[in-house]
Amino acid sequence: VPSTLDMALVFELIEGDTLQVWTHNQEKPIALDIGKLQVIHGIVIALRYMHHQDRSLVHGDLKSSNVFVEHCQGKFRSKLGDFGL
Repeated sequence: VPSTLDMALVFELIEGDTLQVWTHNQEKPIALDIGKLQVIHGIVIALRYMHHQDRSLVHGDLKSSNVFVEHCQGKFRSKLGDFGL
């Protein structure tokens, strides 16, 4: 364990497309459904978590190509990547 106050990011394996690819593969017009709400909710929760830490972390490069969408146990999960650090 480092003795400094340095912050480190550790990512788990992400198995899924980027949000950019995932939305491109949706039927047009894109209708709002439970899967899309799960993805939006995941993004919001991740950002809220980062911003409410004692040493808040700002993503710095939030865009559809930096959000990943996984389909896991019948639900969609979104994960943030590439923090622009």
